[in-house]
Amino acid sequence: MSIDPNWKPDPVKVAALIADHEADVAAQELIVEKLRDLVDDEERELTRRQRRVEEIREAWARHGVEVPDGLRGALGASS
Repeated sequence: MSIDPNWKPDPVKVAALIADHEADVAAQELIVEKLRDLVDDEERELTRRQRRVEEIREAWARHGVEVPDGLRGALGASS
């Protein structure tokens, strides 16, 4: 098979390929943005829960309540 030295790409097909590629890139950027939002949401929720655990620990300590054995690991309490 020989290559035609006079061959030129079809500008309509090239434009269509470029448009498809740009659409793919835009879709991927949107996915990345949504994933970042989800990660941010999860980090906020984790921080909220960690604060709540600390509040519980502090409240129990103020009242001299010992952390029940079943909750020691969950609350990060030492033995």
